[in-house]
Amino acid sequence: MIIKAVDREWEINEITLKEKRMLKRLSARFASEISKQDGEGMSDGSLESFQDILDETLRMSGLEKIKEAHDLSTIDLDDLLQSVFEEYLGIDPSTSGD
Repeated sequence: MIIKAVDREWEINEITLKEKRMLKRLSARFASEISKQDGEGMSDGSLESFQDILDETLRMSGLEKIKEAHDLSTIDLDDLLQSVFEEYLGIDPSTSGD
């Protein structure tokens, strides 16, 4: 599967239905953590939940084996992983309320 993000195309792994369900579960945990907050930025729990999503996406996508991904800044890597996550779950960022 090819995804365009961070100014280039990336070849990423297709994921299984079980993996898609895992990402959905992690997303629900993150949403639950966010809903507990009082609007003062990310709590430690929500930040950890978000990082869990990105780490699992990194593993599933196969990007951790691609040298060019290692050369990205942390911000660009997080942007790439968020784009991959959205692609995997079929989230359209232009309509997701962000």
